[in-house]
Amino acid sequence: MDCVTWLDAREFCKRLSALPEEKAAGRTYRLPTEAEWEFAQRGGLSGAPLHPLSVKLISQLRAELGAAFPIIGVGGIVTGTLARETLRAGANLLQVYTGFAYRGPALLEEIMRALPA
Repeated sequence: MDCVTWLDAREFCKRLSALPEEKAAGRTYRLPTEAEWEFAQRGGLSGAPLHPLSVKLISQLRAELGAAFPIIGVGGIVTGTLARETLRAGANLLQVYTGFAYRGPALLEEIMRALPA
């Protein structure tokens, strides 16, 4: 695998931002500043408090990308009910991380029971 330098990544962001469809949509791409990167590395939100944000983003992505684009629902899936909400928001698949770490296989069983047959 080839290594990508910081300068290569920065150039990629510039080229992506210059694409006509990205300009028309008002989107620009850039790498985080050093301060932004340090702030992001502090840690953050995980588990159940993340779920409302995740569902909102999944709904927005589904509306923008359409039904054919696969979306993996992640973030705060700690109960069967929350798993069902994530799928209803537009996710095709689920990834459980924190919930599985705390609840183990019992969470998977609960999710399976919460889903329609």
